[in-house]
Amino acid sequence: MTADLIAAAARIEPYSLPYDENGNRIVHPGGKARVWNVIDEWKYSTNQRETLRLLGSLFTEIKLLKGLRYRINFGPDFRFYRNGYYNDSRSIVRELSASNASVSNTKDFSYTIDNLLYYDNKFGAHTIGVTLLQTASKWTSESSSISGQGIQFPTQMWYNLGSLTSAQLSAWSSDLTERQLESYMARVNYNYNNKYLLTLSGRWDGASQLAEGNKWAFFPSAAIAWRLDQEKFLDGISWIDQLKLRLGFGTVGNSAVDLYSTKGAITQLTVPFGTGTESGYTLTNTVANPALGWETTTQYNLAVDFSFLKGRVNGTIEAYKSSTSDLLLTVALPSVSGYTSTIANVGETSNRGIDLTVNATLLNVHDFVWDINATAAWQRDQIESLMNGKEDMVANNWFIGESIDIIYDYQKIGIWQDTPGDLEDIAKFNANGSQFAPGKIKIKDQNGDYRIDGNYDRVIIGNTRPRWTLGLTNTFSYKGIELSTFLTGRLKYMAGVGEGLTGMYGDQRKLDYWTPDNTDAEYQRPFMSEAGGDTYAFTYYKDDSWIKIRNISLGYQLPANLLRKVKINSLRVFAQVQNAGMLWSNNNFRDSEYNTLYFNRGYVFGINVGF
Repeated sequence: MTADLIAAAARIEPYSLPYDENGNRIVHPGGKARVWNVIDEWKYSTNQRETLRLLGSLFTEIKLLKGLRYRINFGPDFRFYRNGYYNDSRSIVRELSASNASVSNTKDFSYTIDNLLYYDNKFGAHTIGVTLLQTASKWTSESSSISGQGIQFPTQMWYNLGSLTSAQLSAWSSDLTERQLESYMARVNYNYNNKYLLTLSGRWDGASQLAEGNKWAFFPSAAIAWRLDQEKFLDGISWIDQLKLRLGFGTVGNSAVDLYSTKGAITQLTVPFGTGTESGYTLTNTVANPALGWETTTQYNLAVDFSFLKGRVNGTIEAYKSSTSDLLLTVALPSVSGYTSTIANVGETSNRGIDLTVNATLLNVHDFVWDINATAAWQRDQIESLMNGKEDMVANNWFIGESIDIIYDYQKIGIWQDTPGDLEDIAKFNANGSQFAPGKIKIKDQNGDYRIDGNYDRVIIGNTRPRWTLGLTNTFSYKGIELSTFLTGRLKYMAGVGEGLTGMYGDQRKLDYWTPDNTDAEYQRPFMSEAGGDTYAFTYYKDDSWIKIRNISLGYQLPANLLRKVKINSLRVFAQVQNAGMLWSNNNFRDSEYNTLYFNRGYVFGINVGF
């Protein structure tokens, strides 16, 4: 079964014919049973998604006394979503088996209500502002779905699933989830002579999805700032518009876990009883955690905000260091316990980094303007402690002093060769259960015992979280015409890029693979069977750094004097190319951002009208 249309198209050989001499669609181009014709697939597959969403924002503000005011905000959000799909027996998904259909409906309603009390006052060079907040939010989601196969007529799609027999219905479900968040907050802002600024705040949050006794937590924060541009020693420097030094500290919480994780879930099962069967219930493989609480992150940051040359150059440079404790993570459990995993507050991690943002107008002459926005961020995280203190949790690939997202695996060091030395080593390994041969991947024997064992021969290969994240936007404008390009990139991280040799039906590409005449190759030798292959083919880990053109946009803003004649405030026409392509990549055969072997490029045309 092939659920990916693009993957199915990649299996077709370019010299295959989609139609026979009579114009009939060839189901299996090239005569291969696992290659399916994607021509006219739109006639046989339908995936229809509909969304209705209503958003609201209501508020009332009342002035109580001088400097004292009350405000109430109410923000409702209603969303109805329906997804219906139908796959004919002739579609690439069904591959001549019975047609199937499914429909799912989801209704979401959420709201947030804020009660705010503000107090502002100024006396001499002192300015003070106080904010008190009480807020409550609730999310409710209802869903239902049904699916079956053997649809009698293609025109019925998912609209007549009730006519199917119980044997034809493959699945049905309904669900209700609810969660709430309540918060109280107090914040004080102090400003002295527009030079020295102080902010103190405290927030008390309660999340319904956490365990009893652990739903509430307190999160303080503080920040000070010094506007150096207001000091006398910078009075004579005209090219400095703003120069502010900031120092901050704050604690935030994370309660993003699956709902009802603190409750014991059960699942239905059928067991033989007497001459028939009976339905019963049993616990799931995930054990509930009645002590689950908040994950908390405390961060310190030092930053400089600047603006030079009458605003032509401005930006921020910021360094930070954070510590996260009681991480909400899925932890593997020994299967002898009767469970395989649980969600728990585990250990502590740290993170440090630098963020840089620069905005600049590089050119502004004769109605032509060239603006840039550049961002760069570097970060490095590491695990400080885990469930048992400084002890590694190998089953979860978590190691003290390493990033939380790492690759822990066998280390590929080359390809076995048909030489006396390699043949001698191959014999020693194969005597201990390996199946090495010339042309296969050579794995490093970390402890030198001629036995490849996951307990002793796996090592940390690298991290999967980019160390660097880059962005660059260039905007060129001239008399209502605007051209914009957005470049982005991620650097210094590893990814498993695959063995490349995926069999006769896979996403093939040109490879430098091993043969007796090409022994200095990058990839192992090919194998005849798609199901077979090299046991260690998954060890092709590489630096997956890349820089791509994320977006190209061209627009034209019609002159306001023309639009006034037709009672229009603004009108802009535009065209965009999304995910335009890679500028540079260590692995140019794949879209590393989305981890696919193809590039999904999009084109958008639109009009923005304001009345």
